[in-house]
Amino acid sequence: IGYDYGRTIGAFQPTLGVSATDAGALWTGFGAKWTSQDIFPGPVFVETSLMPGLYLAGDGPDIGGLLQFRSALGIGYAFDNGATLTMSYDHRSNADIRTENPGLETISIRYAFALR
Repeated sequence: IGYDYGRTIGAFQPTLGVSATDAGALWTGFGAKWTSQDIFPGPVFVETSLMPGLYLAGDGPDIGGLLQFRSALGIGYAFDNGATLTMSYDHRSNADIRTENPGLETISIRYAFALR
C-alpha cells in the first residue's frame, strides 16, 4: 500500500509505503518519488523512488536488520480519470551498513487512484 502526497518539492513527490507478507514480514518507509514528464508521447510514464524504512522479519527472510532502503523503478500508464497502472521492480537492502545484507527483490503491478 502506498500514498503519494499531492504536492512536490522541486521534481520530487513525498511518498509513503507499507508492505506485508503472509509470513508476517512488515516494511514501512517514507521517501521521495520522481515521475517522468514528456519522456514518452501520450500517457506512458517512468517513475523511480527511494524510501528508507523499517523492516520487521516476522517469519519472513532475515535481510540484515531493522533499517532497510527501498529503491524502485517502474513504467506505467496514466488513464484519463487520473488513475495509473504501473509495473515496477524494487530492491530492499540495508546498503551494506551491516555485514548481513542479502537484500530482497520484488516485481509488482500496481493500480493507483486519487483519493478525493
